[in-house]
Amino acid sequence: MIWKFFVLSLTLLAIKSYSQNVGIGTNSPTHKLTIFTANDYGWVHKNDQVWVGSFLNNNYAAISTLTNHPLYFGTAENINLSIGTNGNVGIGNRSATARLHISNNSSLPSPSILLNDSATAFSGLIKFKNNSYAKGMYLAGFSQGPANVQQYLDIRTDSLWVATFKGDGRVGINNVDPQYLLDVSGDVNTTGLIRLNGNPGSAGQILVSGGIGSPSWQSQMNIYPALDRLMLDITSTAIPDALTYSVNFGTPIYNLNLSNFSVAANSFTVNSAGLYEIEGKISISSGGLVVPAGGAPFARINLQVTTGAIVTQYEQILERMDLFSTTNSSFQKTFTLRLPIHLQSGSVVEIKVQMSQYTSASSIPNVTGGFLGINKVN
Repeated sequence: MIWKFFVLSLTLLAIKSYSQNVGIGTNSPTHKLTIFTANDYGWVHKNDQVWVGSFLNNNYAAISTLTNHPLYFGTAENINLSIGTNGNVGIGNRSATARLHISNNSSLPSPSILLNDSATAFSGLIKFKNNSYAKGMYLAGFSQGPANVQQYLDIRTDSLWVATFKGDGRVGINNVDPQYLLDVSGDVNTTGLIRLNGNPGSAGQILVSGGIGSPSWQSQMNIYPALDRLMLDITSTAIPDALTYSVNFGTPIYNLNLSNFSVAANSFTVNSAGLYEIEGKISISSGGLVVPAGGAPFARINLQVTTGAIVTQYEQILERMDLFSTTNSSFQKTFTLRLPIHLQSGSVVEIKVQMSQYTSASSIPNVTGGFLGINKVN
């Protein structure tokens, strides 16, 4: 009993009251209860397992558990915030699994996080960075007024805007004020499919603008009639004296519409009526010609079209050949053939060549080569 009285007396001496303020460790309490410590804990609340207390030094103050237990804060006897022993902070939960773990029954009136900014134009700013580098990325809200269309959410660096999301649903890439649902300032590259209403189109199709209407996938043949194209190689062809012969065609260089053009050794057949453009070059050379007093011999080229029983000659070219060598009276000439022509389905087209002068028995003139291109225009 005497021992208890002695402890009580010491406690009363340690606690002094000045104007109803109580001080512990101080002679001049400034508040109803003032505890003075130097780099130590102040008050401690504990049971057999858990201790919690306040700590204070010249640099910071803390409220912490003194044992290895989490610390909770709450209102109305409900836990609203928790700090786990691993440092994770939970809001609305007692077992945070991340550095910040928020549990909420979210809605537009009650969001999980609200950033309410007082800076001009800004409506919240979050920075993401690594400890090793000064630079980082920002998620920034921006407001120009009260309407939805005046609200922006930017992904940016400290100097560049990467993407902008506008309150009216428009998205800008490298564009801070998008005017379309997707507005890109710069080049676009894709390693995947381009889909139109979920449809990637078929192989060889082209995406064609519909003007103010929707675009569509279309076949090249539907877009470019001139893709009915045929290119023929003209091979060596002997031309006996004073006779007209058809030039030889080699294997087609290309035929973009196999159903429209049928190619034979000395002709090709058009299987679709329309307007065609025919263009080509034909080279002729000969040696051992008997040169008349009138000068170099002539060569004639014409385009012959046979439709049924009707044979028509087009683009007849008659030109004097050029002397190539006086030693053996060699001559050569390259002819250019170019004309638009309307052909009926089933028309057979040939290129005819004729020499106007006689040759010696030891030398026969030849078509030495060339090409012929045929394009359907309409």
